[in-house]
Amino acid sequence: MVSGSTLKAIRLVALLLLSCAIAGASFSGYVKKWGFRDDPRLSLQAHFDGTADRPFAYRRLFVDIADAVAPAASSPRPSVTQPPATDPYYAGRFRIVYALTFASLLLLLWSGYRLLQGSGFSRLVSYAASAALVLLFPMIQAQGGYWYDFTETAFFCLFLIAAR
Repeated sequence: MVSGSTLKAIRLVALLLLSCAIAGASFSGYVKKWGFRDDPRLSLQAHFDGTADRPFAYRRLFVDIADAVAPAASSPRPSVTQPPATDPYYAGRFRIVYALTFASLLLLLWSGYRLLQGSGFSRLVSYAASAALVLLFPMIQAQGGYWYDFTETAFFCLFLIAAR
């Protein structure tokens, strides 16, 4: 017989795995559809170089975190001849932004769930609606998909939760 605490732990692990699968499916759809916007004016490289057009230049949270976390001493300044994805200066920073963007999808899933739970919806409905939003997010981005959209939406949900 399984104890109550063991059953809760199993449910939590299953929910975390399901959440990662849902976020992974959504992120895969986003990356396949939009990538990290290779347009020179909007690209992730332009954000790291400080040459991104406004208002896109103001979306710097993940760029600044990546710059702070990536070891500056071990990565020389970017090479003009190498593509950014293979340049050691950018490669580590791109991975950090990639991981943070994926984590923001998990945050969006959780914050959407908490927002709906606080509005009186059942746990199942709250999770299903949050999952549907996260899965449909790449399709909602019809005019342009930006890597910071997930974070902005997650923080908007957190703001609504805090405002209650």
